[in-house]
Amino acid sequence: MAHIAVHLQRTPHGLHPASAIALCWARDIASNRGASVTGICRGDAGANDQGLVEAAGRFGADTVLFCGPQGLENLRERLNPVHVMVPYTAEGLGLVEQLPEGPPTARWIDRRSPPYATADAVTAVVAGVLPWHRFDADVEAEYEGNVDDIELPAWVREDGAPPPFQISGGHACGFIAPSGTDPLVLSALEQLGATETTWANGPHREGGTTVLLEPGAAALPEGFDARSDGGRVLMLPGPELSPDAAVPAAWAHADWVLPGVWADVLASVRKGPWAQASD
Repeated sequence: MAHIAVHLQRTPHGLHPASAIALCWARDIASNRGASVTGICRGDAGANDQGLVEAAGRFGADTVLFCGPQGLENLRERLNPVHVMVPYTAEGLGLVEQLPEGPPTARWIDRRSPPYATADAVTAVVAGVLPWHRFDADVEAEYEGNVDDIELPAWVREDGAPPPFQISGGHACGFIAPSGTDPLVLSALEQLGATETTWANGPHREGGTTVLLEPGAAALPEGFDARSDGGRVLMLPGPELSPDAAVPAAWAHADWVLPGVWADVLASVRKGPWAQASD
């Protein structure tokens, strides 16, 4: 049987959105081709691992492997996956930068059933749509013997396990917009409950959501490449940048990148499940 491997990135708000989207896409490919989907996560977080296993099963994984430093290499040797998928994040890209099948091809997944025949040998996924699967299945987890050799972030060990998957970073919401932004867009942000902020003080640092309006691949705020793990960053690049265009390197520091006219995207965020704190 063929296999697809998906890296499951931990965050304080559960599974990273790009890992969730990668699982959904992997599930569709696997179902069409009779393959299995294995989620790979680094380190052993004890009881806190259960939420991640739950999220992985919800979005399409068949099994989950909690691994040590060479986990992906070991899995490749054992199962020879036809596709390796990682989130387009510093962590995800770092895991696959040395793979012989690389470098990874970045894909901005902005709709269900992406318009690609299949995934690439190594694919880095940008989350531009909500996960489209919600399975109710028990998934088995396996642990490598050296799983404790991975040093996990401090927040993993803190009291209170993260949720399996959370859309936003919490109820606090701020926005960063260029000068001269259309008043209709500013009104939509106000209706969303977002207040103007700066990147240095954005609510994503403490556990909220920062909406970043940056047209196309424009220059991003200073310090964007050193964001904290605290909350979520929702980037709106506008309608000018096609999902087929080259993915800017800076997007590795956003959780969601939603295409489209700003006012329309904000309306969908305000009225739909995006506006809720958790899925």
